[in-house]
Amino acid sequence: MISKLANQSLIESFNYYMFLLAEFKTLNPYF
Repeated sequence: MISKLANQSLIESFNYYMFLLAEFKTLNPYF
């Protein structure tokens, strides 16, 4: 249960990071 919860939060934070990276690349296409 604990490991599953930790894994879920890790996946969520990773998805959020990828979302921010994609947003940044659309704002700055020369990056």
